[in-house]
Amino acid sequence: QWKPIQEFPEFAVSNFGRIKRINPGRNPNHWAKVGFTSIGHLNPRWGYLVFCFHRRKDKTQYLKRIHRLVYEAFVGPIPIGKEINHIDGHKTNNRLVNLEVVTRSEKIRHAYALGLSYTKGSQCHLSKLTEQKVLKIKRWLFINKLTARAIAHRLDLHYETIGQIKRNQP
Repeated sequence: QWKPIQEFPEFAVSNFGRIKRINPGRNPNHWAKVGFTSIGHLNPRWGYLVFCFHRRKDKTQYLKRIHRLVYEAFVGPIPIGKEINHIDGHKTNNRLVNLEVVTRSEKIRHAYALGLSYTKGSQCHLSKLTEQKVLKIKRWLFINKLTARAIAHRLDLHYETIGQIKRNQP
């Protein structure tokens, strides 16, 4: 099933997340970078499939996330303060049946439930220490009786980081 994209009416989106030009010769002022019935390309920053629209008259480029185009075409506008969630957790599965509207906190809880998000230990993208290094630091603190500043100097860390490990803070 195909529905026109409201912002770009010469294009249509399917309930499977595909995009096509409806009347190719109709409006010479618009064109799409990706071809007929394309699924778009993966944006590495977000991890979502996106589609690139161009307007020739003002040479403007529009990068649109396909899951949002699908939802807006078949369901309607996304309410303010809400986001689109992929039910199966796969950001490239843009089928309408796989999309739902949720709040930001619901989306985060859903990601945790599916095991898509990590915030503890070396699994966290911000982590500088592995579990092995933390164990080594604890040995230095409690067995070798080194100070937090001495350990921090050895490992090129801030002494407060060592203090947090000492106090078992995340």
